[in-house]
Amino acid sequence: PPVPVGIVVGYGDLPAALRDAALSIVNEPEALEAVSSVSRRAEGLDARLDAAVARHAENPVLLFVDLFGSSCAHGGAGFRNRHPDTAVLCGVNLPMLVRFLHYRRKLGYAELVEFLRRSGQEGIREA
Repeated sequence: PPVPVGIVVGYGDLPAALRDAALSIVNEPEALEAVSSVSRRAEGLDARLDAAVARHAENPVLLFVDLFGSSCAHGGAGFRNRHPDTAVLCGVNLPMLVRFLHYRRKLGYAELVEFLRRSGQEGIREA
């Protein structure tokens, strides 16, 4: 069966930095792609997201968005309208991405999405 691919979406260098950090822990470069919103507006973001998905046409896609309510989240919501089988998780963090890399071949898509949502929340702890 096709294996999910993650697209990390956010402002500036954050998507690439999160992707690179996760891949330094679990080396699966084909599993994650970064898409940056170069400004506070979603201009061009739709085209960049559609192009990223087109590169992974054979795989289910999961969008990891930086911040709920941001222009990137709005772009993700629009993306989901165009691709209704795609999940959009807002508030991406490193534990979520590392678990995605570990479990993307082990869980079904819907189960993976719920597991990652919980994992992201559980990854926030007081030291």
